[in-house]
Amino acid sequence: MAAPDDERLVAARTLRIDASSAKVVSALTAAGVETILLKGPGIVRWFYGDAARSYVDCDLLVDPGDRSRAVDVLSAAGYREITPPDRSLVHATAWIHADEPAEIDLHTSMQGAGVSPVDAWGVLRAHAVTVDLVGTPVRILDRVATTVNIALHAAHHGVANQKPLEDLRRVVDQLSDQEWRAAAALAARLRASPAFAAGLRLLPEGKRIAEELRLPAETPVAVALALAAAPPGAFAMAQLVGVRGLRAKAALAARRLVPPAIWMRAFHPLARRGRLGLAAAYALRPLLLLLRAGPELAAWVRVRRDHATR
Repeated sequence: MAAPDDERLVAARTLRIDASSAKVVSALTAAGVETILLKGPGIVRWFYGDAARSYVDCDLLVDPGDRSRAVDVLSAAGYREITPPDRSLVHATAWIHADEPAEIDLHTSMQGAGVSPVDAWGVLRAHAVTVDLVGTPVRILDRVATTVNIALHAAHHGVANQKPLEDLRRVVDQLSDQEWRAAAALAARLRASPAFAAGLRLLPEGKRIAEELRLPAETPVAVALALAAAPPGAFAMAQLVGVRGLRAKAALAARRLVPPAIWMRAFHPLARRGRLGLAAAYALRPLLLLLRAGPELAAWVRVRRDHATR
């Protein structure tokens, strides 16, 4: 159990994140963009009670048709995109602000969902409820939809990240049989049943629940990579193979080879040493990618082989 001082520190940090999130939600609402908070406050509300749970970002789901407007709002407010090129998320992009504590992950779908972003928005919008966040009305997912998101989030990270597993443990301990059936039905509507099942099976009790719900046994390749703790480049390879069209493939490859300057400065110390440092970091990037390519390719091939033989 966390010490009182630690809990107070978490509470203070979380309050700052919530205030930053509420500010962004208000700006988007004023611009006519509907939002749904996917994790953070919703997870705490439904499964943590008075217990402390830290988070450092704000996951916002928006209607795919409003994404460009949401990007304009974030850009006008001083946010800049830093989506990792090695593990680009087709369902979300990451944004940071120099003076705000919360990273904004702008979602147009949910990880693991097989339906189109437009259909995902329609399904999840029906599972949104309004709550108060530091004096601002915001919408979060209801308890059943939050359960699905927690399981998908656990599958997305595998065993390398303990926080999604702790969230999953709380869900497994608290959910009723009726709620589990509703969650399984929602996952099916999102065509996310394989990833939902894979997330549950990360815990022994979750595996039992997956069997009782008769969830599918197959694991998507992207989820299998996460479960195998594959290096980041393996995800980029899987995404490159999975995307359709030469133009889309070329765009993904170019983004990985030449990421935005703001991302380079955020994650490479050399790139923060002025223009020459940034140029040097870009010049070294092909060599770094080449050095990583062997282990990344081996991990991707191994997971693909294991996936094909099941």
